[in-house]
Amino acid sequence: MRAAAVTEFPEESRFKALQKLPGLDRHANISLMQGITDSLDLYDWHKQATESGAAAKKNMSIIQTDEAGAETARWEIVNAWPVKYIHSGFSAKENEVAIDAMEIVCEGYTRVR
Repeated sequence: MRAAAVTEFPEESRFKALQKLPGLDRHANISLMQGITDSLDLYDWHKQATESGAAAKKNMSIIQTDEAGAETARWEIVNAWPVKYIHSGFSAKENEVAIDAMEIVCEGYTRVR
């Protein structure tokens, strides 16, 4: 979700109304989920972010594909870093796919396709 803040201030005119101007953009956090793989890239990125802060910021793309793997949409994400990493837990009794989830904060994004 992307929303612009609105700044209001009284207009000094005969209409005595509030003038509204666009403020700063606000971007909701991005949630990503995937089945656990042998790659530690997302885990290592989260670890880097919790240990060094700003050094973990990255520009990235989120690509949506169809069932055949063809790209259907793409978002370019600016200065993103993970703020939460969750794994689905460990249970030998469950017969479900283990899921990694990550919440990412960013300073901006644009849909380019």
